Amino acid sequence: MILNDEFILLFYSEDTKFLIKYESGSSFNCHKGGITFPENLNFGDCLVTNKGYKFYVLKPKLKDRAMRVKRSHTIVYPKEAPRIIYELGILPGMKVAEIGTGSGAMTLILAETIGEKGEVVTIDISKISHENAKDNIIKYGVSNPIERIKFILLADEEETPFDKRMNILKKRKELRLQNDLSGKIIGNPLNKAEKIDENNKSDMINKNLERNYGQFGNDNSNIVDNLQEHSNVGKASVDGIDYTMRVEKTESEQQEDFNRKLFEMAPYENEFDAVFVDIPQPWTVIPFVKKILKKGYRAGFLSPTVEQVAKSFDSLSLNNFINLECFEIMERKWKIKSGQCRPVDRMIAHTAFIYFASSLTN
Repeated sequence: MILNDEFILLFYSEDTKFLIKYESGSSFNCHKGGITFPENLNFGDCLVTNKGYKFYVLKPKLKDRAMRVKRSHTIVYPKEAPRIIYELGILPGMKVAEIGTGSGAMTLILAETIGEKGEVVTIDISKISHENAKDNIIKYGVSNPIERIKFILLADEEETPFDKRMNILKKRKELRLQNDLSGKIIGNPLNKAEKIDENNKSDMINKNLERNYGQFGNDNSNIVDNLQEHSNVGKASVDGIDYTMRVEKTESEQQEDFNRKLFEMAPYENEFDAVFVDIPQPWTVIPFVKKILKKGYRAGFLSPTVEQVAKSFDSLSLNNFINLECFEIMERKWKIKSGQCRPVDRMIAHTAFIYFASSLTN
């Protein structure tokens, strides 16, 4: 029997399925109609909406949860994640380090793999990513995340280059929304334009901001006043946003600080069974990976460009890593029907390179 607050997948078709948390007596509504959940529900049951459509209650895959996280970065996709687990030999009870938390999708997958007796230590420099990943793990993640996952934020008080870009992007979207509202036309969740009056304008702004940017935890109150304040910035601004405001340190300096703080994490030395790295400059942290990884064990990396891979391979060789391997995984589905089997028209081609190496003693 399915327990309250347990994830279920309501499946109608491959294109129409919903990941939700079950609660006895609650209701679910979509374009196919509404469902009221019974007191006793089991996986495999069929529920019929008030419009007569049949939905099947399925056990969600780990992929279903990982792909639903709110993204501050591109996530590790399902075609790469299992190969990473396989190549690193991650098993229940292991201790794994992740450098570059991102949106937390891979953190979730690692935590599910190592089980309740294992531990994931995940490290990031971005405050936005750090908080977003925590929210994702709580919403879509594992049981007892506090015991399984240790989040480490290595950031100074000043804004990181990534956080600055994300905040500028957010302000631009807010301003564009305000400009749309000035014409009294706004798209509702069904993508239909509707008229709104002056009294409802502020509520519509806040609802749209909450829907689009709520994952960052920003206060959306008085957004009209805030936008007006931005529009009064000096001549160095464009569309009311100060693009000349710079962070205290360049990205290279931020990376140097990140590396320094990594090495200051004294407790971690020859301690991890596997290390996974997903940051823009992975070659800069390889000395730290060598320090914390058990000798003879594997480290894994993910990079979107081959130039990143080449620089990392050079650094891995210099730091006494061997057994270097690099893969690019393509995924193509097939349509299976008696007498008409063929590949689908589109496929998932390049998303990233994944590469691995084994650490040796000096």
